[in-house]
Amino acid sequence: MYELGSLERTLGTMHSWPQDILRYLFLVPPNNYTLLHLAAFFFGNGIALLQATDFLLECFTPSQPHIDFFRSK
Repeated sequence: MYELGSLERTLGTMHSWPQDILRYLFLVPPNNYTLLHLAAFFFGNGIALLQATDFLLECFTPSQPHIDFFRSK
């Protein structure tokens, strides 16, 4: 994952991220609830929108409406 290294330099190792965030990224199919929490996590930790969106695209294949929802939050 290309963006993971960059994110880990900012946020710390992925092993220290909240479990619900990891679950939303890798286990749970995306929905508005999970995308809202992911948007809050990345925004609250100062991650740029483009970088966060690129990382989501690397983790799973969100639909265009999901991407639009994530970007709007």
